[in-house]
Amino acid sequence: MELKSTFLLATILGMVSCQWFDPTVMEDEPRERPHIFVNAVMGEDSTFCSISSVSSGGVTMSAEQVQACVTLEGASEALGSTCGSGASEAMGFWLATSGLTMEEPGQSLSLQVTSDRWDDMQGTSHVPAPPNWSTLQLRSRAIQEGDKVFDELELNLTRDEGEGKWHLVQLLLQVDTVLAPPPTPRNLRSDDPHVLVRKHGGPALDNALLVGNDGWVGREWNLRFRVKNNLPQGIPHHYILVVHSISEELHGFWADLEWARRNNGHDVKGNIEGGEGCFGLSEVRYELVFP
Repeated sequence: MELKSTFLLATILGMVSCQWFDPTVMEDEPRERPHIFVNAVMGEDSTFCSISSVSSGGVTMSAEQVQACVTLEGASEALGSTCGSGASEAMGFWLATSGLTMEEPGQSLSLQVTSDRWDDMQGTSHVPAPPNWSTLQLRSRAIQEGDKVFDELELNLTRDEGEGKWHLVQLLLQVDTVLAPPPTPRNLRSDDPHVLVRKHGGPALDNALLVGNDGWVGREWNLRFRVKNNLPQGIPHHYILVVHSISEELHGFWADLEWARRNNGHDVKGNIEGGEGCFGLSEVRYELVFP
């Protein structure tokens, strides 16, 4: 469906908006530090790879072009490979990832990065289980705080027994009138103690919900969250719920980014050996929600 492709493309592009963040401990040691960010989305034909570099200790980065190659590997074969060039301060290219459709949850995949400027880098991530839920309920204008009115959503996430699952939850609003603008991301709130309101990143990630692995009760998680309703009553509209099931490595990286944002810090853990940043995996599912 054209609708599905449009929503998923906008969402996935929003997810890489944090790629130029400097996830390091600031040091006085003179050096140039390469940063990698790759979020390979299961079921998509390609994934954007970003490479950037930040200097410290008085090091001046050269303006020369960097040649780099990125390879995504499974247990026994390469799943995608590409090479490109660009400025060391910020470069990016697309990696074909159609081979990810056959990978099983829990399987370990690795990312290999070589270049003519830095030492070889690599990262490992584990395929997440697909996002699943049993019910989704919307209660329109259910909460009032002063002069503000909120719609409340209740999402019953599910998993297999003993399975670890991490998620990123987004909500888009579509007004169903002639000449209405495209769907727009909405700021989300939740009182669940196991949920981080994720503010770091571009507009498509502002106030999304970063859901950890600690709130499960058996095989279920009854996740409740709300969104402010600014529409006059009677305006036709619907929401698009977008749920990303993400690898533990990606969840840890984004959680650290949020901690750093709140505490003016720079110490962000990644999983890139020989460099800094994160290689993660995710799978996306969406559902239309009508009042």
